[in-house]
Amino acid sequence: RHKHKTSEYSKSYYEAHKETRIRYINAHRKDRVRQATPSWADKARIRQFYSQCPSGFHVDHIIPLHGKIVSGLHVLENLQYLPAEENLRKGDYFAIHEES
Repeated sequence: RHKHKTSEYSKSYYEAHKETRIRYINAHRKDRVRQATPSWADKARIRQFYSQCPSGFHVDHIIPLHGKIVSGLHVLENLQYLPAEENLRKGDYFAIHEES
């Protein structure tokens, strides 16, 4: 019975604060991108790459900016177009392939 009340409260709290949470997540991501952008990065070409992203695709960081194993840079060479569904599934995952 207590779990049910807590669950209801959590759902209503989440709905009431959804906009604030989205703003926080976007600001946090923007800060991570800023921190991962070196001074020598070609920001104009990066913006152009984003603006040319095909419909149904996301711009993905090949090596995630904040991965568990390794963190990449926000540079043109670390960007790729990925189908939206695949990018959302990938998240911050980065697979290391060992050479034999």
